[in-house]
Amino acid sequence: MIREILSNVRDVVELTLLWRIWVDGRAIRAIEAASHNLYIQYFAERKEERKKKLEQLAAARAIKAAKKMEIPAA
Repeated sequence: MIREILSNVRDVVELTLLWRIWVDGRAIRAIEAASHNLYIQYFAERKEERKKKLEQLAAARAIKAAKKMEIPAA
């Protein structure tokens, strides 16, 4: 009788541990997905910032080239 009770208790403990592992695994996958989405968002923002910076530099070069092409009024 005691062996049966101990066996049942052990089974319950094992099932509880398996359930906790499953829940933790789901939480870890959710965290990984959120991290992945943050990385995608971060790199998209960095790409947009770089694009804007390159556009500003191109505009500044164009203005500088236009000033060099101007004929000074005497």
